[in-house]
Amino acid sequence: MTEADLLCGEIAALRRQNQMLRETLDTIEGSVVVYDEQRYFLYANAIYHALYPHLPPDEEMLGERFEDLLQQSIVAGMMEDPAALTDLAAYIASTDRHRGGAAGHAA
Repeated sequence: MTEADLLCGEIAALRRQNQMLRETLDTIEGSVVVYDEQRYFLYANAIYHALYPHLPPDEEMLGERFEDLLQQSIVAGMMEDPAALTDLAAYIASTDRHRGGAAGHAA
């Protein structure tokens, strides 16, 4: 078996694991959205997309910053918290404190 064959096998295994993880997260009854340490979007489950239908599919949001997606929600009228409308930076800081940082959260 060549190194290329081993790499192809590892890639296929990682793809299967990724698909199983996505399917598992989609069975959770609450919304789940994951951002990396720099606040870039990585994944959201089906409930999240049902709650925020104005946002595009994961493939289109991949790499978008949390603040930009939040701004889209504000423009779409999806934010009820007045703090998000008046002081976005303070609102983001407060959500970080409640969720333990921007690296990921379940709503």
